[in-house]
Amino acid sequence: MPNYFDEILELINKLNLNDRVKILGNIFKEDQLFLMKNSEVLIQASLFEGGPGGGSSYEAMSLNVPIFASNIKVNLEMGKRENLRYFDPYKVDKLTYLMLNHKFKTKKYNLREIKKNSEIQRKKLTIFFNRIFSTF
Repeated sequence: MPNYFDEILELINKLNLNDRVKILGNIFKEDQLFLMKNSEVLIQASLFEGGPGGGSSYEAMSLNVPIFASNIKVNLEMGKRENLRYFDPYKVDKLTYLMLNHKFKTKKYNLREIKKNSEIQRKKLTIFFNRIFSTF
C-alpha cells in the first residue's frame, strides 16, 4: 500500500504551506464535530467507501455543512442535495473549481474558539480520570 501521508507532508513542505496546514492526528469526537460544524465544507475525496459518503458525510449532513464528495458509485447514493456537489476524484480541476466557486452559506471557523473548547474538554477529561483513579 502506498504511503500517501509522506507524499502529502513532502508536498506541504515543498509548497511552503507549513503555516497554513495543521495535521491534527487523532482527536476527540467532540473536537472533530466542533471543527466540522465550523468548517466551510467537508471534502470527501476517497476512492472507496463502505457506505455512501462514509460516516463523515452523514455527520456533515446533520450539521448542514456543505459536502464535496468524489463521484464514486457508493457516494452517488447520497443523492442530490442543495449543499452537496460531486467531483471526479481523478480530475483535480473539478475539485479546484468547486473550492474556488462555491456559494454555500456556512459559518466561518474560529481557530481560537476551537483551541479554547478543545482545552476545556481536555481539562474536564483530566479531572474526571484523576477523580476515578484517585479513588483506588
